[in-house]
Amino acid sequence: MLAGYLRLTEKLVKDSYVFEQGHALRREGRVYVEFEGERPWVGGEARISLEGRLRV
Repeated sequence: MLAGYLRLTEKLVKDSYVFEQGHALRREGRVYVEFEGERPWVGGEARISLEGRLRV
């Protein structure tokens, strides 16, 4: 996960962040990341936009 990597490389110094994406596609989304030490906790809301099966 990008937030964990950025934390390990000392690019993120605060204990919590909100990341946004999807504006160009009009599918706005937010991901909430909170760190307890080096351990990231990730949360947010999700919507199913596509369902299917993948056979491998």
